[in-house]
Amino acid sequence: MDVGPKKISESIRHRIDMSLLVIDLDHFKNINDTHGHDVGDAVLIQVASVIRSSCRKEDIAARFGGEEFVMILNHCDQTNAVSKAEAIREKIAQLDIDGIKVTTSIGVTTLVHELASDFRDLFKAADTAVYQAKDNGRNRVGIASVEV
Repeated sequence: MDVGPKKISESIRHRIDMSLLVIDLDHFKNINDTHGHDVGDAVLIQVASVIRSSCRKEDIAARFGGEEFVMILNHCDQTNAVSKAEAIREKIAQLDIDGIKVTTSIGVTTLVHELASDFRDLFKAADTAVYQAKDNGRNRVGIASVEV
């Protein structure tokens, strides 16, 4: 929450492309309830490892709640952000943690300089895209624009 607004301000000021991903694990509560919190923790560690290995030096990734992660991608337009989100989704789907298959729904949004979006607007749009992905069957990437 501290870094996001600064990165957006910098992107607007210098007209740098920037995208935001919200990564939400599918059915994570069920994993915790069925297999226990130790297994849930192992899932989170493995997913965080996938996300971390997908980051460039200038990317920022953080856990944003129980099973939700956020990535801020500087110098990344919508096309490249969607490609990165798909690659992350595929890597997570390949995980096998104690026989448990893990999937994720990812929301993508991109900064529109003319709208001078703030972090909350970008997060809200990406979060909306996550819910669209979940409504469309989960284990997919959704895209949303910032509403004015």
